[in-house]
Amino acid sequence: MYPELLDVGTVGQEKRVPFLEYYLRERGSVDHIDNMKTMASPRLMKSHLPVQLFPTQAFTKKSKIIYVGRNPKDNAVSYYYFYKSLAGIGYYKGSWGTFLQMYLNDHVVWGGWSHHCLGWWKHNQEANFLYLKYEDVKKDERGTVKKIASFLGREVTEKTVDRIVKYCSFDNMKTNPAVNRENEPDLDCSVSPFIRKGVIGDWKNHFTVAQNEQIEQYYKERLGNTDLQFEW
Repeated sequence: MYPELLDVGTVGQEKRVPFLEYYLRERGSVDHIDNMKTMASPRLMKSHLPVQLFPTQAFTKKSKIIYVGRNPKDNAVSYYYFYKSLAGIGYYKGSWGTFLQMYLNDHVVWGGWSHHCLGWWKHNQEANFLYLKYEDVKKDERGTVKKIASFLGREVTEKTVDRIVKYCSFDNMKTNPAVNRENEPDLDCSVSPFIRKGVIGDWKNHFTVAQNEQIEQYYKERLGNTDLQFEW
């Protein structure tokens, strides 16, 4: 029905799933919002916006929303490498330690981790909202595909689940030019590939004992009295 969505090997991800707040018309790119206006329903779009900046129409019109959160330790490490490779953030040249302090003080693009995760978590009980944790997705990819299909009201065969799991596997996406953004002019993949590791626990290769204690205190203060909890 939508061949451009199925052709995952040749059609770029940004075309299949436009990035809501990504606007580069001044550099010759197409405004993603303009793209969305021409797409047939059902449309797919993505965003990194915190909930307070997200278009309210998505809630009033009961759009289907899927949020994916990740534990703060691995998220901080992943974000550090993204900062280093992205032109829009100035190809960050600072140290890991300095970046971690920025992260813990909410001085990063798209806002602080805890505010972001908790802001969206407030919608967790709404019928049109699905909150996923990256760690759970990694542990059960097939189960996650089925959960998303059920949330979207779609029936999927086991064969279709197999296809989706295959195409969405880390190894496949890392080598897929339609996803890995290796030719993206604003990303320096020689510094850090866009699809980097995708594992749980890479934080252990970066945090000192003191840094780990610091982020665990941050986690306790921000999420300690909430029912939202992550594993690492």
